[in-house]
Amino acid sequence: PTATPSPSLTPSPTPTATPAPSSGSGTTYVVRKNDSLYKIACALPIGCDGYKAIAELNGIAGPDYVIKRGQVLKLP
Repeated sequence: PTATPSPSLTPSPTPTATPAPSSGSGTTYVVRKNDSLYKIACALPIGCDGYKAIAELNGIAGPDYVIKRGQVLKLP
């Protein structure tokens, strides 16, 4: 019998511009190196000003809006 190769999960090197929407709420984003809430919001349909909405949804306080690589953010 021939062996079936298992799929490899390779993360993409750049942030996904638009996360795949799920039915209802529950869309998330995993923070990558050098990400900021501003950069993430700018890549989404909510626009650059949407970083405050992401912060509020995730309980992230300003003025610094600190996020960490690997953190899972809920998206509006």
